[in-house]
Amino acid sequence: MVRTRNFVQATPAYELTGKTGLTLTLGATLGYSSDAIGSSSKGMINPAVRLGYALVPEKFVVYGGLGGAIQRVTRYDLSQETPWLAPGQTLADTHAGPTVYGGFTSTPVSGLELAARATFGRSRNLYFYRNSLADTSKFDLVYDSTTINVVNVHAEALYSASEKVRVGFKADYNHYGVKSLAQAYGRPAFLGTLYGTYNVFDKLLLGATFYYYSSNYGVGYASGVTLPVPPPPAPSSTARPIRLST
Repeated sequence: MVRTRNFVQATPAYELTGKTGLTLTLGATLGYSSDAIGSSSKGMINPAVRLGYALVPEKFVVYGGLGGAIQRVTRYDLSQETPWLAPGQTLADTHAGPTVYGGFTSTPVSGLELAARATFGRSRNLYFYRNSLADTSKFDLVYDSTTINVVNVHAEALYSASEKVRVGFKADYNHYGVKSLAQAYGRPAFLGTLYGTYNVFDKLLLGATFYYYSSNYGVGYASGVTLPVPPPPAPSSTARPIRLST
């Protein structure tokens, strides 16, 4: 079955920059997606407001603001996250917002970059991965039937030495306030990434990346019980949450 999915989004904004290190951005994000699950609206308007201040010019900047946008979801994006997605899934763009955020960026010494950010927002049509009843080795996309709270805390550090060596670390903590779903299936609460590259010479770059994912939830089905595959977002009555260790 072929389904046309239309999407358009724009963020007109005006930016003011002061001589004291203060910057202010005022605008709005206007988006439209033809995807709609349940009572979801196809259109979305969110503020695009950001206030930043350089406590130490070019060394330490703090910022905060209000935002939100429609996040495009494609089959290619999902295939990059997991190759075990069951066929025939219903895709929908995520409506993220309104969102409140704040953080800082810093370069305390030469070659070292630090950043941290905390975000609290409301999301609708955010997808989760739940084990398929038809084939438990694959996953179905499931959605919470209501708007949920989403919290993200992000931290990052990057060290570069003489354009030869780069070592970085990223960490994310996420909380999903699901309501109609029993758990935030397939989405671990903590993700960590450690990466590094070494420029041997102009045409040879060596690198390595290590990932860490905290345990997350899947679904186990009672043996000997045959039921039709439930349509998303309603959870199966025979499903029981199990914790998967990674």
